[in-house]
Amino acid sequence: MNPMILTLVLVSLAVGAIVSIPASQKQIQTWIGIDYVSLTGVSDSERSELTDMLVSRREDVQNVFGAYAVITETPWVEEAYVTWRWPDRLHVDVQRLEPIAYWNTDGFISDKGEIFVSGHLSPGRLPHLSGPAGKEKLIMQQYVQINQVLNRTDHSVDTLSLDERGAWSFTSQHGIQVLLGKELVRERLDALLVVLQSLEERGLADRVAAMDVRYANGLAVKWKPGEVAKNESTTQREVRL
Repeated sequence: MNPMILTLVLVSLAVGAIVSIPASQKQIQTWIGIDYVSLTGVSDSERSELTDMLVSRREDVQNVFGAYAVITETPWVEEAYVTWRWPDRLHVDVQRLEPIAYWNTDGFISDKGEIFVSGHLSPGRLPHLSGPAGKEKLIMQQYVQINQVLNRTDHSVDTLSLDERGAWSFTSQHGIQVLLGKELVRERLDALLVVLQSLEERGLADRVAAMDVRYANGLAVKWKPGEVAKNESTTQREVRL
């Protein structure tokens, strides 16, 4: 999480101006009495959750530091910018974590590989990533890499999984299951790209059910039932590179 950004707004009686002073640069009294809090950057349901939390923990929210700590404990909050408005108001601008994919069974993953849970999101169709705890950033990096390769085709990642053995597999948004295995993943992706582009050029990609790229010198293509490619008599063949 980014360093805490807190600002105390002080009223200069001498000139009648409002001066913004970074708390880290001044030795000032940090206790203030808070009666009102305004929140921006959130939906109505998120605002309700944060407001209820601030009210229930009022004793912890008597200064900007306390308010910052309470707000940023929320799993879906990435950062908060807290301002004291004299004499008794706090303004909090909330920066939320934005999901780019579902994570395992009950969470989301952000573009920075951070896992969080939120009951306020209805993001619609997102990719689904899954894997062991602690491997989130690795899985996010692999997700980006695979999509960069698939960007040269009509496919993208719909689901991506890393199992406990360290083996990768994914399913494209067109339903093709791809087994990548544990080793030489980038080389196998390049091999997949060559064959996938060839299948697309021949109008056969939509007939493919699965592709196994774990072979040393080729890959296996499994056709959908009833969609065996022309001149093929089996539902699976090995393609030599």
